[in-house]
Amino acid sequence: MNVTVVGAGVSGLVAALTLARAKVEATLLEEHGTIGLPCHCGGVVSPDYQEKIGISVPRSVELMDLHGFRFTDGVRGVTVESDRAIAKVISRQALDEHLAGLCEEEGVELLRSNRAESLRAREGRTVVETASRAYTSDYAILAGGIAENLGRSVGLARDRSGLLVSAQAVFRRRTESPVASIYLSEHISPDFFGYVVPIGDQRCRIGVASNEADVVGSLHVIAKKEGAETAEGMTTWAIWTGGPLRRTRSGNVFAVGDAAGMTKATTGGGIVFGSISARAVAGIIVGEIGARPRRASDCCVLREISSGRSGG
Repeated sequence: MNVTVVGAGVSGLVAALTLARAKVEATLLEEHGTIGLPCHCGGVVSPDYQEKIGISVPRSVELMDLHGFRFTDGVRGVTVESDRAIAKVISRQALDEHLAGLCEEEGVELLRSNRAESLRAREGRTVVETASRAYTSDYAILAGGIAENLGRSVGLARDRSGLLVSAQAVFRRRTESPVASIYLSEHISPDFFGYVVPIGDQRCRIGVASNEADVVGSLHVIAKKEGAETAEGMTTWAIWTGGPLRRTRSGNVFAVGDAAGMTKATTGGGIVFGSISARAVAGIIVGEIGARPRRASDCCVLREISSGRSGG
């Protein structure tokens, strides 16, 4: 039995890794040549994120601890701080690269620069086609993120009303603080918010999401208020706040993570939600094909995700 996973973001990587550890053959297709890029993620997670995603990660993935949040309209603000870390800032690229390494160690066939162009179901199997070949498998998992559209061919469509245009860049600034800022202003983002996340070495990520404002312009407004300059790594993308799909399975095809709308409606964040949904889907597949996990710890994980007790 084999599974084709489309998309090597966190959700796709966690799904493929969980399957591989259960002795299920997995092929992982990633359209980009480098895992973890481009990065559109603010990278703020809860302190117990490793427990929630079910995978230990090296300390190098974590950039710094956050001890507070400042909520501001750009003029006035209030700061909530704690003596202990209330969140962590991570490098998404480092996290994805670590998960990719684990996948390959477990025997996942990870194919970079392979964009999935079509999907169809045929005689109880799935066929995912790239420009060079077709991958026929018993199951397919769609984890292509916010741009995922292969699901439409099997009835896993979603409307676009939950999408918000976003922009993010890394800036340098003179000050260093373990406090992130949330900009709540009708002049910056009338329908969402902007953020400033410190990442160490006097650098910070600044981002904005909105459908009613010029997100790049608002990003630079925030940067000016923060005394930040020299933007690098500017990306524009979108985040999803519309909630999960009504259906995330069609036959032997599943959608997970952002592709299934498994994100926080309040922030669009999907690292933890995507990982939980990926593990759950992998558990369903393992249960259906009767595969036996390699290690006792994996047995426990699969029992938890199959029964819905994985937390989050």
